[in-house]
This record gives sequence, structure tokens and C-alpha cells, in this order.
Amino acid sequence: MSLACDKNDNLLVVFKYTPKPGYLRNGKAEVYTNPPDAAALSFSGWGNSGFAHPGLCGGPFEPDETIHLLDKVKMGSIASVYKAL
Repeated sequence: MSLACDKNDNLLVVFKYTPKPGYLRNGKAEVYTNPPDAAALSFSGWGNSGFAHPGLCGGPFEPDETIHLLDKVKMGSIASVYKAL
């Protein structure tokens, strides 16, 4: 859905992920449940039917070895924002 680079040339990726029938995670069928904030006026509350929009980050020189899911953090917990996309 979105591609960007941060100030250190890391690739940032946001994509739509829908668990596929038959996929297992830790031996159990993979299921996505809406997060607690997916209600009221949140987009997720209006249009989400079991998918997620995770963010990934990978380094510029060894992307296959460095790519990882970005951590979820609480709003307001980041002191300084370099750029918002």
C-alpha cells in the first residue's frame, strides 16, 4: 500500500495482510482480530473484515536479513517525529 524511506535509508513498507485459510501460526489456524481501537470513527471499525495493515522496516544494505515488523507504540509516546507519511 505504501513505500517510503526514513532518514537512514531504511525501506518502510505498509501492506494489507489477510490471513489465508489453512495457514497455521504456532500450530493453530491464523486469525486476525480487530485491535481495541477499531471502533467508533476509526477506519478499521467501518471497513475491517479480518485484515491488518502492518508496517515493515528493512535496512538498505541487507534487506532480507534486516526486515522486521515495526513495533506498535502508544500515541504521544514518541518525543520527536522526523517525518510523518
